[in-house]
Amino acid sequence: MRLIIDPLGDGHHDLFLKIDVMPGQLKIADSYYLFDFLEISQEEIKAITQQKMTPIAYGALRLIDYWESLIGPMAKGQTLFLLFDLSDQYVGGFRVTKVKYGYQFEEVFSEQTTGYAINKSTLDSVLPLTSLQTSKNSPAGWLISEERLREGLNWSRKEILN
Repeated sequence: MRLIIDPLGDGHHDLFLKIDVMPGQLKIADSYYLFDFLEISQEEIKAITQQKMTPIAYGALRLIDYWESLIGPMAKGQTLFLLFDLSDQYVGGFRVTKVKYGYQFEEVFSEQTTGYAINKSTLDSVLPLTSLQTSKNSPAGWLISEERLREGLNWSRKEILN
């Protein structure tokens, strides 16, 4: 799983998540509400642009950090929601379950809340796992090994920093 950004994007369709399993998948999302979700202040954004990093690159790095903070401590059998798509009509991402050989990913969404109405501090209280729906067009899911997931996120971090 690799996160790729469009550094010239305008907040819409500028985050790409490539899922490198069979069948391969490419998910596209907006970064428009990403900074609000990650609780990144305007002062923080100004400081990072002075360091010659684009705001979207900084947001993407923080999103990877957020994902790793959730996935890292998971115990076998545990399930969580890994947010990716923050829309003004819904939120989407993946229901992730830790299994024997890695992580089982299933694409899910919820129309109970929107991208601008949540942040990482309120996500669990606003959006319980039981309210997540699977799309009829979504594949059954993907099994991603711990090693491949870690490699993909590390690759993403390196590419974003370059």
